[in-house]
Amino acid sequence: MNDGLAYNVGDNASGQDALLKLADPDKPAAMTIATSAALGTVLSVVAAGTIAGVGVNDIGVGPMPGPGGAPGAIVGGASLWIVDNGDAVKTAASWDFVKFLVSAQTQSTWASATGYVPVRSAALELDPVKTTYAEDPRFRVAYDQLGEAADTPASVGAILGPQREIRNITAQAIATILQGAQVDTTLKAAANAANSLLADYLASNG
Repeated sequence: MNDGLAYNVGDNASGQDALLKLADPDKPAAMTIATSAALGTVLSVVAAGTIAGVGVNDIGVGPMPGPGGAPGAIVGGASLWIVDNGDAVKTAASWDFVKFLVSAQTQSTWASATGYVPVRSAALELDPVKTTYAEDPRFRVAYDQLGEAADTPASVGAILGPQREIRNITAQAIATILQGAQVDTTLKAAANAANSLLADYLASNG
C-alpha cells in the first residue's frame, strides 16, 4: 500500500465499496476481490453504460490465488438452516421453501443471473446456467475453483452461529490494521470479541 498500488476502502461494510472503487472516475482500481454472486450485477451495470469507456468485454474474472500457486478460495455462504422454535407448521413450511431454493432448477436460474456457485451439480445440466457457462466462461470460474479445492475440513468453510457478526469483526480488524493499528493488539481484541459472541450463542442455543 505504501507504493500506491493497493487502495484501502475500509472494512467494505456494504460489500460493494471495493467494486465501486473500480468505477472511481478519478483513480479507478484495476482489480478487486468480491463474491462471485456480484458478477451478474456488475455485468448488468456495465452493460447499461454506467462506467464511461468500460464495456462488458472489459470485465475479467480469475480464481483466487493460494499457496503453491493453486486456487485458494473456500466456500462462503451456501448456508441454509431452520431454527427449531417448536412450531411444526412453520418448520414444515420452512423446509418446503429450503427444498425449493436448493432444487436444481432454482439453482440453475439463480447461478445464471448472479454468478453464485450452484450447490447442486445437477443444476449444470439445466438451462439457463448450462447455456450461460457455455457462452460466458466467467460465470464458471468460481465453480471450477471450488472443485479443485482439497477435500479437507479446512476447505468447506466455517460453521459459526454468529457468522455474520464475526465476519464483520474480522473485516473491521483488517481495515484497522491497514490504517496503521498495531497488529497483535488488534487481532487479540478481535479474537476476544468473536469468542464472546460464540460464548453467548452457545449459552443461548446449547
